[in-house]
Amino acid sequence: MRTDYCQFALLCEGTSDAPLVTALETLLVEAGFDEVYGEAHTKRGSVEDALAEMAENRDSFHIVFVHRDADRAGREARTSEIARAAANIAWAEGDEPRIVPVIPVTMTEAWLLLNEAEIRAVCGNPRGSEALDLPKPHEIEGIADPKAVLFDVLRQAAPQGGRRRLTVQALSAWRSHLVERLDVHGRVRSLGAWQALEDEIAAVWDEHRGVRRP
Repeated sequence: MRTDYCQFALLCEGTSDAPLVTALETLLVEAGFDEVYGEAHTKRGSVEDALAEMAENRDSFHIVFVHRDADRAGREARTSEIARAAANIAWAEGDEPRIVPVIPVTMTEAWLLLNEAEIRAVCGNPRGSEALDLPKPHEIEGIADPKAVLFDVLRQAAPQGGRRRLTVQALSAWRSHLVERLDVHGRVRSLGAWQALEDEIAAVWDEHRGVRRP
């Protein structure tokens, strides 16, 4: 009986985005793979430099997910940047992975602003009732600085007595927990950048099974 196995790397901009591995593993299993193993690699230098290092080391992955925040450049510019970098890499025969962009608009934090229950839970205040004024889904990808918005929301969601003592380190830890607990079936699915990621993964599965897409 055939086992559809997938091993992937997530090339991320910083260690704080490494927990996205969990969401990607879930998406790949739901696409059809029986067994999935992923690991995070923190990018040093440019995307091309990081991919070249992988190729030189003969790292063996079916997929390399390349995470880049869209920031002000926009998703299309980041996608083109990744495609150009990948085109310049000389992989050894048989080692060529599929390169898949993971590009939140405008930052990963935008994906974390859609689940009020998880925000309250990671702050240790799941029964909090103070209004958080979260942006609506259709507003998310238009926020210029989702990280600042998320940190403000986390401060509001925290237990009232401990808000003054909150450090950037504590807020960053909560952010990492939110990334790890990202609900791939939740409201994030309404965002264009997430839909693009799901389409890319569906195409990977079709390619793996030898299905030609129209």
